[in-house]
Amino acid sequence: MTRRYVAINCVLPLVIGGMIYLLWRSDDMLMFKCADAIGLSPVIYAGRGSVGAFSEWIPDIILFSLPDAVWVYSGTAFFSRLWHDAPRIVHIGWSSIFAVLAIGSEIGQLAGLVPGTFDVMDAWLCAVAAICGNLVASKRFDAIHNPLV
Repeated sequence: MTRRYVAINCVLPLVIGGMIYLLWRSDDMLMFKCADAIGLSPVIYAGRGSVGAFSEWIPDIILFSLPDAVWVYSGTAFFSRLWHDAPRIVHIGWSSIFAVLAIGSEIGQLAGLVPGTFDVMDAWLCAVAAICGNLVASKRFDAIHNPLV
């Protein structure tokens, strides 16, 4: 696994999802408490003040569903690439863990076992993100000159 692969497929999606949370989502989440603890709150609130008005033009799917999907993509792309030479059952187990957690959490929300609001779009985007993460990480995809590897 190259540094370029990790930067583009694992780190960048997390940065994008994190920025969406920090700039446009509710500030009562744990992420903001962590940012406050390390002294980043002034920077974050300055950024929120600068771009907050744009939230009315950003589709809900980007604000509310994309952050989970990019987390699933990132983890799946990392684990799928990391375990690509392992026995098939091990590869499938590790590379599907992020999708199972995300979709399982959505089902848990539907059942009232997990806090939050069930959203079928969240579940679908997480499933698509996992498929994309596996495709990008696969050796077969490399054979067609994967520009993301």
